[in-house]
Amino acid sequence: MQTRLNYHQGAVVFEPEHDVEVAAVPVDVNETTVVRLVLEKPLTPQGQLTLNRWYAEETAVKSSGKAASFEVKIENLQAVKFAKLIIGVHRGGGVSEPLTVKLNGIPVKVDLGDAQEFTEFFAPIDANVPVSNLSESNSIEVVAQENATITSIQILTHSDGGE
Repeated sequence: MQTRLNYHQGAVVFEPEHDVEVAAVPVDVNETTVVRLVLEKPLTPQGQLTLNRWYAEETAVKSSGKAASFEVKIENLQAVKFAKLIIGVHRGGGVSEPLTVKLNGIPVKVDLGDAQEFTEFFAPIDANVPVSNLSESNSIEVVAQENATITSIQILTHSDGGE
């Protein structure tokens, strides 16, 4: 089911909730849309996941173009099933050079997307990381473009069973 509100040829157009094909939901450029999935039968969870965010103590670290090191500790590592490294970055003038990142000495590929298009870039950059690359005490090394600021470092984890 979809409800649409958009701006089309100089007029605001509202379409009340109606059926749509889930494989091809229409969305225009200047549109706010709400999609409601109607399931044939209720979902039955197979277990419980707990989301945690583990932070480095250092914040707002100005880059000189050289490596900056951070440490992030994770509790109950054996229960972790999924992990994502999130790096907060700010730079006036945008980010036009790649970010080099290592987690426990292992390179992590981060996608900067369209960061170079912003004159004032201030956003999180993230990358999924294999759980096998994590330890209880994680060393993160970041080389960012000169005059960038690493605003924060965190590892987001999903763990089994409410841990």
